[in-house]
Amino acid sequence: MISLLKLTYIVWFNLLSGKIASAHIIDSSHVKRDTATSSKTGSPSPCRCAPGQDCFPPVQTWALLNSSVSGRLVNVISSAAFCNGLPGGCSEAQWASAVLRNNIPGAMNQANWEQDYVSSQDSPSVCFRNTIQPPSNTPQNCSQGSGNVPLFAIIAESAQDIQKGVQFAQRHNLRLTIKSSGHDYLGRSTAKNALLISTHKLQNITFSDHFTIGGKDKGSVVTVGSGVALNTLYTATKAKGKIFVGGTAATVVAASGYVQGAGHSALSPAYGLAVDNVLEFTVVVANGTLLTVNEVKNSDLFWAMRGGGAGSQVQMVEDSLEPLRVGVSKKRHHI
Repeated sequence: MISLLKLTYIVWFNLLSGKIASAHIIDSSHVKRDTATSSKTGSPSPCRCAPGQDCFPPVQTWALLNSSVSGRLVNVISSAAFCNGLPGGCSEAQWASAVLRNNIPGAMNQANWEQDYVSSQDSPSVCFRNTIQPPSNTPQNCSQGSGNVPLFAIIAESAQDIQKGVQFAQRHNLRLTIKSSGHDYLGRSTAKNALLISTHKLQNITFSDHFTIGGKDKGSVVTVGSGVALNTLYTATKAKGKIFVGGTAATVVAASGYVQGAGHSALSPAYGLAVDNVLEFTVVVANGTLLTVNEVKNSDLFWAMRGGGAGSQVQMVEDSLEPLRVGVSKKRHHI
């Protein structure tokens, strides 16, 4: 079995016919030190390296990572901190916009996951918009890495960017988290003191009439990057006279946790779950290796990813799905 980790993927689905500034690599030694200890020995616990610890990468090392991903490493702040930095702040419509949140690396669709009430009950790390009156005796911290948001993010534009990030996190024993759109209701797209890999810019959509796996022609498929939102993919497939099994939330990413969690759809009674229509994944695993995953190659991982749960195995780069033409019934599932 392959040693796995939550990484970024590209997925192929079976078809049914804000602007971010570059990071200033700062000295993060000011960030609160992780002082977790073992209850049995009193010694530091085997957690991931955090700012203030000797194992945490120095400024020069982060600068080298930034260079290796062509300057796509950015500082991460919460959505409230982002809005507070705009002239006049964010409007209510902007604050509620999933499109805006998709473009802010530290923003989750459920903003409560950006706050840290847990690490220290005496002094939680929180950041509120300027229009919100914080609770009494609750100091705010809206700096880089405050709350429950990562310290840095790689705005990936290729599988190689993802590999660089995964390998860096493994080499330096860092927390690693992945965000495609930030819709995870369990907050798994964010983590304190972590390196985040954002796949929002992986927007490729490619159609093929003859997709081959193991020498067998699987017919028409669409391959989508793990940043493509459902509404974008619906528009692209409609232009081809086709449809795919997808959800109703327009800004959820198709090749993401949606598929790994099975992918419920209004079309499921007729065509099965979204994951039933996946022919192949392109993924990065925990050691930074890029793999093709289908019923022939890495078939055990293909089985595990088709409903094994979001973030439980790999980071997707893209998916391939099999399409049907609109109005053509290919199969029926009784649920």
